[in-house]
Amino acid sequence: MKRVFDILFSLMMILLCFAFLWWWVTIINLFATKGHPFFAPKRIGKHKKVFRMLKFRSMKIDAPVIPPYEITDEQMKTYETGFGRFLRKSSIDETLQFINVFIGHMSIVGPRPGAEKDEEILIQARESFTPSAFEVKPGITGYAQVYMKREHDVNTKASFDSEYVKKMSVGLDFKILISTLLLTFRGK
Repeated sequence: MKRVFDILFSLMMILLCFAFLWWWVTIINLFATKGHPFFAPKRIGKHKKVFRMLKFRSMKIDAPVIPPYEITDEQMKTYETGFGRFLRKSSIDETLQFINVFIGHMSIVGPRPGAEKDEEILIQARESFTPSAFEVKPGITGYAQVYMKREHDVNTKASFDSEYVKKMSVGLDFKILISTLLLTFRGK
């Protein structure tokens, strides 16, 4: 049932975004980044399989690759483009991931995927919990993104991810999806 929902919801979002949003974002982002408007970093998915997660580029082309848990707000302001800041705040940069969901690399709801190289600490932390986040497909949004505070450490994130895998259900996914929409509309 989860996969059927993922396919139908992602297909609907792809059609809507393609028709009304992605064209404009691509054109504006082409000028804002002075380079390629898309970004496809390697991420770790189910069973630690590596895939490319699609995003709109929000950082300058020459921005260094810094793991999210190491970058400061000041560094983020330096490396983000003005339009990229808007894309991140509105989560529009993440909308291309509906393609990843449709293909089967990701799910709408699940643990957010870690980077292949830059998040070894998260990978180790996830492996220390049972069940591991690697037992399910990663999601566009997840339990940790909704309920965890930003200042929490990587082990806390891994514990939230494990908790999601334990409690995974249609009802919980729906609750996380609604919470995500509310947080996104509030700019959080």
